[in-house]
Amino acid sequence: MTETRCPSCKSTKVTLYMGGQFGKYICKNCGYVGNLILEEVRSKPKEKASSKFLLGYSLLFSFLFLAFFGIVTFLIPTPFFTRMTPKTFFDYGYWILTSALFGTYIAFYCYNKKAQAKCTVTAAGGGIFGFLGFGCAVCNKLLLLLFGAVGVLTYIEPIKPLLGLAGTALLGYAVYQQGRNVF
Repeated sequence: MTETRCPSCKSTKVTLYMGGQFGKYICKNCGYVGNLILEEVRSKPKEKASSKFLLGYSLLFSFLFLAFFGIVTFLIPTPFFTRMTPKTFFDYGYWILTSALFGTYIAFYCYNKKAQAKCTVTAAGGGIFGFLGFGCAVCNKLLLLLFGAVGVLTYIEPIKPLLGLAGTALLGYAVYQQGRNVF
């Protein structure tokens, strides 16, 4: 669908001048008369997101992340290894919230495929902080390498709820931004 616009005032009230005998156009808004006009090709309006598609993929990805994060952090018991710090209420809460928000973000991304760079970075940061919020700090080899066992227990373990809160907030913002692009 093409849309004609006036080159002077950008109005869409452009018609053929004198029935188009001379190949000129007239703008009914500003009175411009001339051969030159602007034509825009408009695509069809974007269809609304299918709620069944988004809900299905959101639940699928959320449960996959829930299972993966739960097994890796030993919130779901497995015979492969044990958790070295006790599980708390916050661990379970941030585990569920992080998995649900991350799954929803991935579902929006699969539907839209046009993620803004800030959304992707925010979602990655939220996932990392969320994982640090519910994961076993002593079991995290990178944290042990950076801070040592005493440093992890002294500095990281007490702020785990704040890390989980920061991760949940970042993921919530990323889901909100990506959802604005979908709906």
